[in-house]
Amino acid sequence: MPKPGTRNTRNNRKPRNQKPPPLRQRAKRPDASELTKRHNAIVSLKLSGSRRSEICEYVRVQWGLGEAQADRYIAEANALIAVEAAKAREENYNEQVAFRRMLRKRAMSADDARLALDVAKDEAKILDLYPAEKHQVEVEEKTLVSVDR
Repeated sequence: MPKPGTRNTRNNRKPRNQKPPPLRQRAKRPDASELTKRHNAIVSLKLSGSRRSEICEYVRVQWGLGEAQADRYIAEANALIAVEAAKAREENYNEQVAFRRMLRKRAMSADDARLALDVAKDEAKILDLYPAEKHQVEVEEKTLVSVDR
């Protein structure tokens, strides 16, 4: 039924064969450099202490993506952080061994055998050359609750 005050003419009608607009436009996939930027942004957020909900909101606002995609970005960021941590751990390990070797050389050149021995022991611990220390713990048996039946 036409609205009051308007005439029902062909010009007021909607065309019958017109397709409805798509519900959601599919976003273009980011290229490799854009994807790297996104992963680095999520890594920065994770390292600054952002919570998952904050990261999801950031992803939604910045790139118009949902929680599922944000979770995939978070998982990728976690993997990148783990790889970097493993590299850093290995570098720190090697650095500590080199530092102790340098200290031992200095101690030996200063004729400080005691210090050289202490440094050598510490280096051996780092290199896991000593067997693990065994500790014996004795426990007294005590009755905590007595139940009569």
